[in-house]
Amino acid sequence: MLTHYHLPIETPLANLGRFMHSLNTACTLCYNLRHRRKGPVVQGRYGAKLVEGDNYLLSLSRYIHLNPVHIKAMGHLTSYRWSRYRAYIGREKAPEWLEHYRS
Repeated sequence: MLTHYHLPIETPLANLGRFMHSLNTACTLCYNLRHRRKGPVVQGRYGAKLVEGDNYLLSLSRYIHLNPVHIKAMGHLTSYRWSRYRAYIGREKAPEWLEHYRS
């Protein structure tokens, strides 16, 4: 996934647009400085969908986690470096910012 990313985000405030603008700006600046380039990194404006209900949330989580496998035809999700799958299944320590829920 070279031109986009997927994030499930929960916010109690109506500030998603400002947050996404800040996130995309910060990521673009860091990437461009690191790689000595200019211009946009992410393709187009962000898209958002309201998640209502546990079934849809579970379906969305599956889609987000398996998307790199389908896009890149990877053998297994553990080989995708940007995935937190290894932390979810306990193969590596989860970063402090990662919050995942178990029933």
